[in-house]
Amino acid sequence: MSLRGVAKQAGIAAPSVYGHFADLDELLLAVLERLFAELIALRVAAEEAAVDDPWERLRASVFATVRFGLTRPGHYRMLFEGQVVPALSNPRAATFGRPIQARVVALLREILDASGRAGENAERLSLLLWAGVHGVISLQINKPTLDWPDATGLVEDLMRAVVRPGDDAGRKGGHGRAGARR
Repeated sequence: MSLRGVAKQAGIAAPSVYGHFADLDELLLAVLERLFAELIALRVAAEEAAVDDPWERLRASVFATVRFGLTRPGHYRMLFEGQVVPALSNPRAATFGRPIQARVVALLREILDASGRAGENAERLSLLLWAGVHGVISLQINKPTLDWPDATGLVEDLMRAVVRPGDDAGRKGGHGRAGARR
């Protein structure tokens, strides 16, 4: 990614980009900040629309990430797969996604507390969950020729294996696997 390349994609003269961004780092920071803000807003909206249960809120917010990744693969790659963040020298880049992780940890703590497992490490579970969810999204983006089952179904199975929310979590009132197919 270069400022000239961005200008070309935007259909403007390269010098015009410099009027808005001092350098490539500043441009990349602005893009990452905006994309993370969009993803966070989608997760918050999904969580707020969910049943008032920590498992359902976690499930809804994770499924929002799955939908974001599969419908906006270029943006997802920029956030989680590309060489964008390592190319940045500004440490602010590492802070944009932290609210997502903090919220996942908080929900996991609620789930663990409710199931009598308060001593389990919610931070570690959140990282395992993130790695697995990212794997499902990434593989479906990068290996589209495979005959993938429903992404949310795979993610739900993964979430249940990692979090072990309890037998009735997500099954009360007919809540089961739901979500967009790839």
